[in-house]
Amino acid sequence: MFVVQTNTPKELRSKGFFDRQKSDSAATSKVQSVEEGGENLYSGKASMPAQIRWLLEREIRHVARDTGSLAARFGITIFLNLLFGLIFQGAGDEDDSVADNLNTHFGALTMVTISSMFGSAQPTAIEFPFQRPVFLREYSAGSYSSFAYFISKLAMELPLGLLQMLVSWVVVYWLIAFDGNFLYMLLASWMLSICSASVAVVLGCAVADVKTVSEFLAPIFVPQLLFAGYRCANPRVLPSLNARHPPCSSSSPENLHPSTHPPTLNALNPRFFIRTEQIPVWLRWAQYLCALKYTMNILVVIEFGDCEHEGCENLLESNDVDEDHVWIYVLVLLALFSFFRLFALWVLVGKAKTVY
Repeated sequence: MFVVQTNTPKELRSKGFFDRQKSDSAATSKVQSVEEGGENLYSGKASMPAQIRWLLEREIRHVARDTGSLAARFGITIFLNLLFGLIFQGAGDEDDSVADNLNTHFGALTMVTISSMFGSAQPTAIEFPFQRPVFLREYSAGSYSSFAYFISKLAMELPLGLLQMLVSWVVVYWLIAFDGNFLYMLLASWMLSICSASVAVVLGCAVADVKTVSEFLAPIFVPQLLFAGYRCANPRVLPSLNARHPPCSSSSPENLHPSTHPPTLNALNPRFFIRTEQIPVWLRWAQYLCALKYTMNILVVIEFGDCEHEGCENLLESNDVDEDHVWIYVLVLLALFSFFRLFALWVLVGKAKTVY
């Protein structure tokens, strides 16, 4: 303003003042408004590999510096799995032909799996709302593409989730004395981990407030315990009962003959959850969005697939687990992972259309 007031228009023109003003105006017109365009605000010149590399380096530095969250994440994982291991210690070494032993063995596997689901989802859901404003500002300014951002986040989350599941199974596997292949059980839990984290990312993209995110965690993940449909089956039931879904509490005299079934097999087995067939038809579709169900299917096959006791066979049968469908369960988990990641990307880019 002082320059304009103390110089004549001729002097300003000779010094290129008006040309610079036109240049600034032209540059400003190239900047895309957040309100005008939301489908792709990115207009940078850096290549996609370069963007991913820079974002990944920043993500690694962020994780390395946030030692408090990292320590809490792995500390809670170690504590809970150590607690499960001490409570269910040696459950895998017991005779699974005894109903109570099979119940305890299956319960240990269920608790470890549920803990893995919540342990993977909660850190991601709580952390993402803090990073969301940074992404929206940088993405609106054209610093990088949304695809590069999600790939860099994923490249950090995958090994971190695998390490968390590795710590979990190292703590609990030998304490409980599981019989299944360690590597397969680790990979199955890892798939559950990345699926749960993907759901948490969707929640973090949709909700800006950490407190609100915490409130939504329970209604999103707790129903998975119901739709998983898992229950204990009594090792022996009369043929007159439904052979495909034998009830857990079938030790009454009219259902079991006392002369042919030892007392150990007549113990009552409490059902953990509800059979899928008992869920209202209009709600059953939700089971196909529950990664816990398919992970449990895989883990049950790994842990009890080679068991020759009748109780183990009934456990698989009563929960609709087919050993020949393991690869289908794996593909479903991969599909859920891809779906929730792409959905999170769509939600976050949609949020970038408006000013944060």
